[in-house]
Order: sequence, then C-alpha cells, then structure tokens
Amino acid sequence: MSFDFRKIANVGTRNQIVARLGVQTAELIQFLVRPEAEREAIKSLYMFTLLDRLVRCERRRDELAAQLRECDDTINKQAVAGRARQVPYVVDLQGICETFLYEAKNFLRDLLQLFQILYRCKLKDGSDFADLPGKGASNVVDWATATFGPDDELTRLLRTEAEWTGRLARMRNAVEHPGEKSGTLHLENVHAHSSGKFVPPTWRLDEGQDADVLTEMSVSIDNMLTLAEDLLAGAIQRESVGVGIIRIAQIPVDKRLADCPVRLQATLQPELLAKLPAGN
Repeated sequence: MSFDFRKIANVGTRNQIVARLGVQTAELIQFLVRPEAEREAIKSLYMFTLLDRLVRCERRRDELAAQLRECDDTINKQAVAGRARQVPYVVDLQGICETFLYEAKNFLRDLLQLFQILYRCKLKDGSDFADLPGKGASNVVDWATATFGPDDELTRLLRTEAEWTGRLARMRNAVEHPGEKSGTLHLENVHAHSSGKFVPPTWRLDEGQDADVLTEMSVSIDNMLTLAEDLLAGAIQRESVGVGIIRIAQIPVDKRLADCPVRLQATLQPELLAKLPAGN
C-alpha cells in the first residue's frame, strides 16, 4: 500500500507530524508480529485519523500565532508613532480554543483504538485519560494496571502522562458541560498588564492558574505526538519480529533529516550492534 502524504494531510513530510505519524509508522509497523489486518488497522489509525487530528490542532495553534504576530506589529507601530495605544485583540479566540480542545480530546479518544486493536480494550472516550472522579488514577491507567500490572512499562508511561492528558480532557469537558465535574473554561483575550505591557491570551479552569494559550497549545501538540509514537513503539517492542533483538531507538534532533524528520527507528540491541564487524 502506498501513501501520498501531501494529499492526505495537505502538508508535506517536512512537517514533523506527517513524518512521525505517517512515514515513521509505515517503517516501524513491519516489525510488529500481528495479523496483517491488525497492522493495517494501526497504520490507518496513525497515518490518517491521528495525523489529521493533530494537523488540525496545529492549524488552530498557527492561526493564533499569526494573529499574535499581528498584535505585536500593531503595538510596535503605535509605539513608534507615539499614538495612544489601542489594545490588540485576537479575533474568535473562543472558537480557536474550543476547536483545538475538540480535536485534542478526540485525538486521545482515537488513540485508545490502539489498545482496542491489540488488547481488546473496551475504553472508548477521551475522558478515560482523566481522573474525573478523583479516585487517584484515570480509567486508562486502571486498565493498564489490571491488564499488564502496576510496574509494566506501558502502565508507568500512562501514569506519567496522566497530568497533561487529563487536563486536555477536562478542558474540553468544561467547554461541553460548563459548571459540571470539570468546571468551566475561562478565556481572557490580549489585555494590558499593570506594568503597561500587553499579556497574550490565557485560559484556566475555575480556580486554576492562568496559562498562556499559545504556549500550552504548542506543548500539548508535542506531547500528543510523542505519546502516540511511544505507545506504538512500546507495543512493537513487546511483540516485535525479534523480541530481545530489535529495539526502537530515538534519533538525535540534529541527526534528523530536514525533508522527513522522523524521530524513531528500529535497530539492533546495543550488545548485538557491538558484535558486528567494523564498517557494518
């Protein structure tokens, strides 16, 4: 099966989302020892569903970034001209934020399909990444603990990522059901600080602290991309063509190709690489 990533995502393989969820997945999935139907289902999940979700998140982030650059230009021009300052404003900030959170929560929901395909997991909602009842762990962490044990690498990974995944799910829930379990999402557009400087848009949940929207969007995109990769890499190493032989290694940032900056590659375990003749 061949894929045209430019046509699928309307962006090329220079985009790290396309490179890492598209090209990288196609290269790694061949090491997964599973029926062909399952491998194809995972490829479709990563190379179409998850990729498209995350590209849409990136577009909302980029739309906000572009408007903030315009705000900076306005502020600078007013300062040069010595005119009274007009507070800049991000148009449709609420729409940008709500759409981003919609795609982000659905990204987490869709990511659960990996567990459904491989392990017959029954969880199907993005909120399963959040500890909404406050019982100490999310549904997905409880599932991993019951399925693989509390000290399994997958369980530890999901537990480590619980804070930010749960926050994304709660923030979207707060948009869909304001005032209920997740609270209400509060947005503040560009505004003037007491120091005289302008503050970029912020968001928070009820009594939580204000966070810079653009910064948190960027961090969340990177977190979602990395989590999806790491979950697939973990599954492949658990059930690879050569368990104990193959490992999924991270390519240093400065070694990644500009035309297709994949992050992970399959390689031999270090002790086996050391036994190879020099030059191989």
